[in-house]
Amino acid sequence: MTSTTTTKKIILYGLLVAILFSIAAQPIKFYAGKNVNPGFEDDDNTPLSFEEGLQPPQDGTFTINSLPYNYSKTGGWKSSGSSVHNIVVDGNFAFVADGPNGLKILNITDKSNPTLYGAYQNGSAILYDIYKKDNYLLLAYGTNGLIILDTSLSLITPQYVASVTSEFNGHECLALDVQDNWTYVAAGEFGFAVIKTADMTHPQYTGRYYRIGVDIRDIDVYINFAYIADANYGLRRVDIASNKVNPTESGNGYPSGSALSVYIRHDYYALIADYTAFYVVSMYSYPTFTKVGEYADGNHPLGVFGAWETAFVTYSDGVGMRMFNITEKDEGVYAKFVARYNSTGEGFGVYVQDDYAYVCDGTTGLDIVGLDQDSDDLYDNYELEDTFTMVDNPDTDNDTLTDGAEFYGLYAPSNPYTDHKGYFHGLDPLDNDTDDDLIHDDEEVYLGVDGYYTNPLNNDSDGDGISDYDELNVYLTNPTIGDSDGDGLSDGDEINIYGTNPNLKDTDSDGMPDGYEILHNLNATYDDSHEDFDNDGIINIDEWNVTFTKPEVNDTDIDDLLDGEEFYGVYAPTHPYANGTGYITGLDPLVADTDRDGLDDGEEVNLYSTNPLDQDSDNDLLVDYEEVITYNTDPNDPDTDNDSLGDYWEATEGTNPLVNDTYLDYDNDGLTNLQEMNLGTKPKVADTDGDSMDDGWEVSNGLDPLDASDAELDNDSDGLTNADEFAANTNPNLADTDSDGMDDKWEVDNGTDPLVDDADADPDEDTLTNIEEMTVGTDPLDSDTDRDTLLDGVEVHTYGTNPLDPDTDHDGVRDDVEILKGTDPLDPNSNPQQRNRLIYTSIGSSVAGGILVLVAVFFAVYWLRQPEQKMFRYLAHLRSKGVKKVTLKEVAVYLDKRLTRGDIKKLINQFGEAKGYKLEDNKILLEEPQKK
Repeated sequence: MTSTTTTKKIILYGLLVAILFSIAAQPIKFYAGKNVNPGFEDDDNTPLSFEEGLQPPQDGTFTINSLPYNYSKTGGWKSSGSSVHNIVVDGNFAFVADGPNGLKILNITDKSNPTLYGAYQNGSAILYDIYKKDNYLLLAYGTNGLIILDTSLSLITPQYVASVTSEFNGHECLALDVQDNWTYVAAGEFGFAVIKTADMTHPQYTGRYYRIGVDIRDIDVYINFAYIADANYGLRRVDIASNKVNPTESGNGYPSGSALSVYIRHDYYALIADYTAFYVVSMYSYPTFTKVGEYADGNHPLGVFGAWETAFVTYSDGVGMRMFNITEKDEGVYAKFVARYNSTGEGFGVYVQDDYAYVCDGTTGLDIVGLDQDSDDLYDNYELEDTFTMVDNPDTDNDTLTDGAEFYGLYAPSNPYTDHKGYFHGLDPLDNDTDDDLIHDDEEVYLGVDGYYTNPLNNDSDGDGISDYDELNVYLTNPTIGDSDGDGLSDGDEINIYGTNPNLKDTDSDGMPDGYEILHNLNATYDDSHEDFDNDGIINIDEWNVTFTKPEVNDTDIDDLLDGEEFYGVYAPTHPYANGTGYITGLDPLVADTDRDGLDDGEEVNLYSTNPLDQDSDNDLLVDYEEVITYNTDPNDPDTDNDSLGDYWEATEGTNPLVNDTYLDYDNDGLTNLQEMNLGTKPKVADTDGDSMDDGWEVSNGLDPLDASDAELDNDSDGLTNADEFAANTNPNLADTDSDGMDDKWEVDNGTDPLVDDADADPDEDTLTNIEEMTVGTDPLDSDTDRDTLLDGVEVHTYGTNPLDPDTDHDGVRDDVEILKGTDPLDPNSNPQQRNRLIYTSIGSSVAGGILVLVAVFFAVYWLRQPEQKMFRYLAHLRSKGVKKVTLKEVAVYLDKRLTRGDIKKLINQFGEAKGYKLEDNKILLEEPQKK
C-alpha cells in the first residue's frame, strides 16, 4: 500500500466522521429531574401522560450525531466464583445477588474501589434477585424460596427473619417485586406467588398466578397489575387487584417470543429484554399492546433497566451493556442505539442510580460505570455528542442552573410561569439568557434582587409589549402584571400609544382613571373632569363616579331622554305626572325603562303621557305596555269605555274594553256583564263553577254561582237536588213548586207536571186523580198499577181492593178472578177453589170434566185478554203488514199504558228472541223468527 493511498483514506475517513457529527436527527422530548423529573423516575404516584405512543409531553432536543459512545469502567468488584445476577443500591451500600455465593454487601463510597462489608449465604442455592424495603431485605433465593433478612442490627451479618419455601414445590425463585404489603415472586414454570408481607416476620403465602406452559423469569409490579417476562411467550399483564388468591390475565400482552427481563414505568410502556431482541412496547392500545421500538442484531439481551429516557440493556456472550434513547426514532421506531459499555462476560442485569450504572455480570462480577462526570443529569454521551455541553461542568452557561435541568426540564414550582407540574421546558443549557431579555435565566426562574418571578422563556412575561428588562430597569413597571397601575391600560399601550404614565392610574390627576378616559374618548393627559363632552347636562367626572353614565354618549340607555334629564329631572310642565315645579324626577339614566313596564321612559314622557315611574299609571291592574300595545286601552283611564266595567276585568274576561257592553249577556246565563263582574262570575261562561246550573238561575234562586258543592244540596228537602231542580226547572226553595199538593220529586219521578197544578187531573183515566194516586201510591200514568186487569179507581172506589196488590186477600186468587167468579176478593175464605169443591161434592165426579172444560175456556179467554199477550199479538200484526220497527212509546200507547216501557223491555229481552224481536235503543226491531 502506497503512502498516497493511505493519505487519501485518512482524509476520507476524516470527512466521514465530520459528516456524521454534522447530521441533525429528529427532535425528541424529555421529562427529567432531581430538580428535574426523569422519565423513568421511580414514582408510582406521578404517572406520565403521553399524548400518543411513547412520547412524553416535555421538550428537549437531542441530535444523535455519532456512532454509539463508548463508556469505560469506573470500578468493580468480584469474588471467587462470582456470578452477579442483580443489585440494589441504598446510599453508600450495594446489596449484590451473587448467585451461588449468596448475598454480598459492598461499601461503594469509593465507586472506583468497592469493598466487601457484609454477607449472607444459605447453602448452594442461587440468589437471583433482591428487594430492599426499609431495614428488610427480601431475597429471591432459588430453591430456598423467598428469604427475608433484617439489617437493622447489622449490615455485616444480616439476621434471618422468615422464609416461604415449600409452597414453591422445588421451583427456583428467580425475581421479585414488592408493593405496599404484598410481595410477588416469579418462579419460572411455577408461575408467580402472591405473599402477604405486612408482617415481615410472618409472611403469608396467599395465592399464585399460573397457566400451562408459562415460564416467568422476571416481574415488575405497577399499581393494579403485575407485568411478567414469560420465556415461552413474551410480556403478560396480570390483574393483582381483583383477586390475590387466583390472579388472572388482563389484556393480550405482547408476544415477543422469549422475554427474560421487563421494566415498567407509569403503565404506559414496557422495556423488554427478549432473548432475540430489545423491545419497546406501548400499552396505550389495550387490550393488545403495540411494539413501537425494536433493536435486534443477532445478540441476546438478558437484562433491562430504564432511566432518563434511556434504556440500559445487558447482553450475553461478552457484548456488555448498551444504551438506547427510546424517545429518538431510528428508522421509524423508538430505539436509538446511542452508547455502550463493553464487557466480556454474561450481562445478567443492570441497575442505574444517580450518575452510575451497576452492570451485573455472570463471570466478571460487578462493574460500576460512570455515566455523568459532572452530575448535571445529562449523561456524558449526550453532552459530548448531542447537547454540546461540558461533561466536566454541570453549568455550562454559568447561570447557576444545571445543564440537565435546563435541557430536560427545570423544577421551579414557586414560579407562576411553569407548566401545571411546576416545570420549565426548553431552557438552553448553552445560553444563560434563553429568551434574550438581558436577564439571566436563573434570575428569572427564582426570586432575585428585583423581587419578581419572570418567565425565562419569554422576554415579555406579562405580554404587555414591554420587555422584562425594560420594565425592571427603564420604566420601573411590574414585569409580571400587564397593567402595573391597574388603570385598565396595558403598560405597553400607555407607553407606546397613549403617552400616559404606566405607574399612575390617573396620569392627569383629574379624578378619572386613564383607562376610563381612553375608553370613553376623553383626554387622559389633561384635566377635563368638569367638561361635558357629550352635552348631556352632566360633567365628565360626575358621569364617572356619580351617574356612571357614558361621558361620550348623551343618552346612555337610548330611551330618547338625555342622561342629565333623567338624572336631574325632565321638564314637562303639561305632563300629568310632573311634580309641582313641572319636572319628572327619579328616572334612571342607565335603564331605558325605569319602571320596567315595557315602555321606554322617553315613550312614557313624550308619547303616551304615562307615569315612567309606575308600571300601572291608572292603577287598573293592567301595566301601561299592555294597555298601549296589547289592548289599545287608555293607560291613564281605568275604564276606557266608561261602561262601569274596568279595563282589567274586561281584558281578562274577554268582554270588549272599548265598547259599552255593560248590559249584554254574552253567555246567555241570565246575568248582564255588570252583574257578572259584581258577582265574580265569568261573563262568557254560563256556569262559572261548573256545577251544571247556570249562573243566572243560581243567583235568582239564592244559590252561590261560585260554589259547585251546592249542586248536590236539597234546599227545600223535596228529594230533588238543586241540580235536579235546575234540570226540571222547579224551584229549589219550594218542595211543591206548583202548590198542587204534590211534591216536586213525586211529580218528576211519576211523570206529572211539577210546574202546573194537575192535582185533579187523571191522565191514565183510571178514575183516580193525580193527588189520589199520590195518596194511594199508585202510578198516575198507569191505569192498572198491580196488573190485575182492574182499574186502580175501580179497586179503590168500587171493590175496596188494593190497587197495589193483585191478590188483596192473599188467597192465591187474583182480585179480578174472584170478582168474575163472584167470590169476595177481600175474604181469603171466599174464592173459586172453595166453591168448586162444593160443586164437585154435590154433583159428583161425573160433572167434573165439564167444569174443567169451562175453567180451561175461561182461562184461555182471560190469557188472551192479558196485556202481555195483547202486545205480542200487536207486534205480530205489525210484522204481517210489513212494518220493520216500532217505538216503545207506540206500543205502550196501544196497550193503554197497561205496560210501562220498562215492562215492555223486560218482555222483549225475555221472550223476544224466540219470536224474532230485538231491542235497539227505544225501538223494537220486527224481524222474522229464525228457522231451526
